[in-house]
Amino acid sequence: MFGSIEIVDPDGGRVLGPRDLGGKKPRQLLEILLLERGGRVSKQRLADQLWADRPPQNYSGTVESYVSVLRRTLQPGGGPKESLILTDRGGYRFANERARVDLDLFDDLLAKCDTDEPQTAMDRLAEAIGLVQGQLLEDDPYAEWVQDAREAHMPRLMGALVSAGECALTLGDSNGALRFAALALARDSLVEAASRIAMVASYRLGRQEDAVRAFLRCRETLEVELGVGPMPDTVSLYMAIERHDDTLMHCGSPTATSDDDSVACVFMGRSQELAELEEHAAHALSGAFSLVLVEGEGGIGASRFLEEAQRRVMGTRSGHADCSGAGAGLPPTPIMSALENALGPDEELAEVRRALEELAAQDPSATNRASHVVAFELLAAVVRRHAPLVLFIDRLDLAHPLTVSALAYMQRRCHGSPVAVVATCRRGTAGDGPLALLEPAGRIHLGALSQDDLDSAGLTDLYERTGGHPLLLADALRSSYDEGPDRFSADACVRLAGYCSEAGPARFTALRAASELPQPFHLEALAAVLGVSELGLVEDLEALCDANILRTTEEGFGFRYDAMREALAAMGQHDGAVIDLRETSSSDDAEDTDDTALAAAS
Repeated sequence: MFGSIEIVDPDGGRVLGPRDLGGKKPRQLLEILLLERGGRVSKQRLADQLWADRPPQNYSGTVESYVSVLRRTLQPGGGPKESLILTDRGGYRFANERARVDLDLFDDLLAKCDTDEPQTAMDRLAEAIGLVQGQLLEDDPYAEWVQDAREAHMPRLMGALVSAGECALTLGDSNGALRFAALALARDSLVEAASRIAMVASYRLGRQEDAVRAFLRCRETLEVELGVGPMPDTVSLYMAIERHDDTLMHCGSPTATSDDDSVACVFMGRSQELAELEEHAAHALSGAFSLVLVEGEGGIGASRFLEEAQRRVMGTRSGHADCSGAGAGLPPTPIMSALENALGPDEELAEVRRALEELAAQDPSATNRASHVVAFELLAAVVRRHAPLVLFIDRLDLAHPLTVSALAYMQRRCHGSPVAVVATCRRGTAGDGPLALLEPAGRIHLGALSQDDLDSAGLTDLYERTGGHPLLLADALRSSYDEGPDRFSADACVRLAGYCSEAGPARFTALRAASELPQPFHLEALAAVLGVSELGLVEDLEALCDANILRTTEEGFGFRYDAMREALAAMGQHDGAVIDLRETSSSDDAEDTDDTALAAAS
């Protein structure tokens, strides 16, 4: 299926190419069936894809004639029951069990790469990559159904290339690592992990100029294509190259700790948390559904953690969804988006999406229990049928309650299936509101990076300034290579203020007032400024401590990060947006004030 389609009969010695399958439409019908990996495709869907939603009047008879042509071509003289194309409930499926398909073999090899032996993983990755000769089904470059399949395949191929490069670095093969990195960048120049591999490999080969050029190309490409800078991992690696850090010459990950010298290349810290998550995923994939919640405050790097976690389950079908975009948290988008990302185009998934959308469109007061069960059961059945699966959902705390209900139902009905769901949420939200319906098998708490994490990355001098907070660390790294001033950028301050606003209007107002007081501040002083009772205020301050925005000291309360206090204090200095916080205790005025503050923080 890679390159031009080719069918080889090992017994008869026949080789069939794209021109030997009875015409364009029969060939495309075969390709559609192959992409379903042995799944059933109805005649209606075959017609929709073959004729772009404008099928002929007698499409059923036409599809049947194409199938007859293919059966005669693939197996002359054979009967329908022995054919590679089997009739199945008014549709057709390709008999994968009777053929060796390179796309299936590619996925099987990746699934076997989860091993503690780098050389074994390297051999299987190289074999899998060697199968990919050209684009997937390149005889149909513009068909929508092929484009969807390519988009689903590309992350698996890129993951294989990056992992092969990391394995090569671990084994001391810098030339091999450079070759895999070049293959990855030729397909997608935005993959930073490949640029990092090229940087390390070039440096180990004594070509520091090439290593620096790889970083500069990466930075320029990201700025031109996406308008963003490199990630902290990439910048820290560049800085290590510039200062001739000896640790880069060691085999294995250039930023690995002594406890983690595996192929986890240039992901800073989090080794313990990732190991815990991998243990949960392995247990789930052995046949026990597992839901893991990853908790952390804003800017702590939970989304980046999720990306790294997904990369590490390469070989198992996985999908990702984000609830934080406009409308992304509405039902049933997150769960369905993750499934569609993992499985690609699927008729059963489309049916489930329609059922859940109809359920979401109902008047909540008129929705009955039976309609929930029907829609949720369809979802659970599809998940069980396509397992093993790993689904990653970012910011589940922003999802609609119906989405969380569907996930809770799926957890109960798929308890014996090899399925793992990993979801991030804000610190303190896991047991509240709709998320209380869930029964997580584990909860992973992300905090700031430790001094040891930064030491292992050669960033010791940045710990005191940033406290190990990933957002502040990223900002400090960018200012370092840009030779900017020794202070945090306006963008970082605005984002910090925005995270503070998530605490709610009343608590955000309290934080704004606290930022103006001498640090650490006393409960009595803040209560006097706000004109509220100390008893009610102390509960808010304790909640803000739980959210890692404030901390307690011997002298009272203080901001956990100085940059957060500076960001809030600076808000009143722009555009004349000075707010008399003592007037915010009345409910009506408080709402107007908080709207102004939230707008400034957005």
